[in-house]
Amino acid sequence: MQRRFLFLLGLLLWTSRALAQGTPAELVHYPDHIFLNGKIITVDERASVAQAVAVRDGKILAVGQNAQILKLAGPKTTRIDLKGKTMLPGLVDTHSHLQEYALDHWGEDHPLLKYTKVGGKNEEEVLVEIEKALTAAVPKVKPGQWIRLNLENSEDGRALLRQGKLSNATIDPLTPQNPVLIKSGTRGLLNTLGVQEYIKEFGGPDPEMDVKTGYLRSTTIVRDMNADLFMKGNLDALAELYHKELVEATSFGITTWSSSLSAVNNLSAMQLLERKGRLPIRLAWGHGHGVSMATGAESYRRLGDILGSGSDYLWNNGVGVVSVDGSYPEICTTIQAQERIKNREICRLTTGSGRQNMLYSMVKAGHRISNIHVAGDSSVDRVMDTIEQASKEAGLTLEQIRAHRHSIDHCVMNPRPDQYERMKKLNMFASCAPKYVENVSPRIVRDYGEEYLKWNVPVKSLTAAGVKTVMELDVHLTPRKNAFYYVQLLLTREAAGKVWNLSEKVDRMTALKMFTRWAAEYVMRENVLGSIEPGKWADLIVLDRDYMTIPENEMSKIQVLLTMVGGKIIHEMPAVRGIDKSTVPAKAGKETGTEE
Repeated sequence: MQRRFLFLLGLLLWTSRALAQGTPAELVHYPDHIFLNGKIITVDERASVAQAVAVRDGKILAVGQNAQILKLAGPKTTRIDLKGKTMLPGLVDTHSHLQEYALDHWGEDHPLLKYTKVGGKNEEEVLVEIEKALTAAVPKVKPGQWIRLNLENSEDGRALLRQGKLSNATIDPLTPQNPVLIKSGTRGLLNTLGVQEYIKEFGGPDPEMDVKTGYLRSTTIVRDMNADLFMKGNLDALAELYHKELVEATSFGITTWSSSLSAVNNLSAMQLLERKGRLPIRLAWGHGHGVSMATGAESYRRLGDILGSGSDYLWNNGVGVVSVDGSYPEICTTIQAQERIKNREICRLTTGSGRQNMLYSMVKAGHRISNIHVAGDSSVDRVMDTIEQASKEAGLTLEQIRAHRHSIDHCVMNPRPDQYERMKKLNMFASCAPKYVENVSPRIVRDYGEEYLKWNVPVKSLTAAGVKTVMELDVHLTPRKNAFYYVQLLLTREAAGKVWNLSEKVDRMTALKMFTRWAAEYVMRENVLGSIEPGKWADLIVLDRDYMTIPENEMSKIQVLLTMVGGKIIHEMPAVRGIDKSTVPAKAGKETGTEE
């Protein structure tokens, strides 16, 4: 048997060599690209460091040392000399709203999306500035045209809305012939005409809309109005705004992102880009359309098993109710705090509430819960209660529940230490946003007490407890606050000149896994995403600094020189930054892969 095997092996090798020698060069399928002379952090199971990578047909063909990989090169293979630069797998952002950032960022000058910015240093000034802005706007628009304001001081704006000092009674006399939308961070306000226009367009009020006052308790309403009302009939223009934002994301190293899509045109515009071959990065989307549907329970039963369905660039990774509580300071906690603090907490998953019934129906129908806003430890309890109760009624076993990989997103003052074991048992993901270390920690100390800092973005404790913990950004990136700025927050826990609960800092490899390999599991594509290994998608980024050695407090200085998605270079900085491309054979570097 052994002789026969050796004979067949030898025959196969001889035949392969003969065919290769006799096959015309134009028919030989060489790599499209070879990266060489790099420090390639593969993030595979062994945390390997390689020197070269070959890419063919949008996938990684081979990973290894220079000499080994260069043997695969053909006459048309593009060789990219990294000159010792670091390569990482593309970053996977498990919760962001690029579709919304696009309209805020690129749509500012679009006539259908233009918001007038309103300032004010305190509540009184904000009210005065709103009145000035509306008074100035009315003469400039025709009756029936929308007036849109954006409160830059969103915290005071939300306070005014909660207190009822800002309502449609405040602004109706100023705008008797024009619908008005005022957005204030994650909240908003419609005047009476605005409420009527919303109901006309969407078939009824949203559950998070107070029809009497016009108060919008959810940012989802504003998002849906932007995409489905203001950009109605302008899908091509909407898609172009999205395209700009997605391309910009690649300059920060993002190659895959995940988000709930609550507006119909969110998905329609992404699908339009994909049909045109212009979707530059991958999107794992959560179905978030059914929150206000009267027949929502039945619709999700009839939706069928959509998990994972789609294409290589656009696929479903669950369903959800978008949010189960508010953004800080309106989170839902179990903490016994001052009455004024507790009065502002929003808890949407109360027993028998519409949102709780909807979430229950989704789980019972066999869907995965993902991409939902969960802030506050009490909300985590309520989500897990709903998952367990609905799964039990559906007759699901523990292994079937675990296979769903349900998730909670944000990690704002959650989870509590006593919730870790239950999350691990259910195989739930915690998608954590480092931004909350920066912008919520000081307020937690002020409102609830310093002892509760240990609940805020507790990534070290979660990973130590065996809870699969991944990294989300949930923010529009800028050159100053880029993706690696938020990695830095995980490594140092330092913001605003102070360290916030240093015991929850993680090492740089853990942070990288949260942003790549583990995040690939969140988006249900770990077999093709998250590491640099043969057979996986060629989603790669090249950095101007060494991720493994740069001081932790300088991580934010990292810039992305090159981003490849599916074998296509989407973002590239000038070659002078340290990368050379050529189709001329390059000399292999040293076998360390770290030469400069």
